[in-house]
Amino acid sequence: MGAWYGPDGRSVKRTLGAVRAAGSKDGLTKAEAERALRRIREQERELVATRRITMAEAGGELLLRLALKGRKRSHRLTAASDLRIHLVPFFGGKELARITPDDIERYVRVKREEVALKTIRNHLNLAHSVFELGLRKHWCLTNPVKRADRPVLRTTETRVKFLDQRELEQLLASDFPPDAFGKVERVPYLTAAMTGLRQGELREGSSARVPRRRRRRAVEFHGKRQRLA
Repeated sequence: MGAWYGPDGRSVKRTLGAVRAAGSKDGLTKAEAERALRRIREQERELVATRRITMAEAGGELLLRLALKGRKRSHRLTAASDLRIHLVPFFGGKELARITPDDIERYVRVKREEVALKTIRNHLNLAHSVFELGLRKHWCLTNPVKRADRPVLRTTETRVKFLDQRELEQLLASDFPPDAFGKVERVPYLTAAMTGLRQGELREGSSARVPRRRRRRAVEFHGKRQRLA
């Protein structure tokens, strides 16, 4: 049995063969076992080097596995959105095996200027899953997310801020941009306030086709049904 620590600090064990007993010709000597161990480790390094998988390719494979596991559509849509809008553009065509903990920490610094801290942590959790899949598929030798320093999320930053009636009315009365999204931006805010649907659930509902004759959707809450005109 050969054992060593991988680049991410995890213990790796591989069976080399039987140990040669004294006076026997069967099994491996110490020198033969050491050569076999070096050969196995070199083969694993070569395997990773021959599969140049990017964040986009590995992320796509992760999305397929989420669907295979039966994860909720809203969860899969959120993961796909985070990959497409944030992770893939940032890391570009860089190979998964070449992304380092420094790259992950640089991602955190850049994104702190753009999105909330909790959103960044969600991105890191998704990236962690991508690299764990990469380790199983031999696309990379380490998970840099595990070795990078993560931003600390204070308890007060995790609290949900609910709007009161006055704040909601101010939001709905705001001047939205005169573009395609601005024309309908008020609708998801009002729908969320009336139904309590989360962002992923709203996105899922907006992509569904509603029959022209009905012009309404049904939202189900724990066995109760509420209809939206």
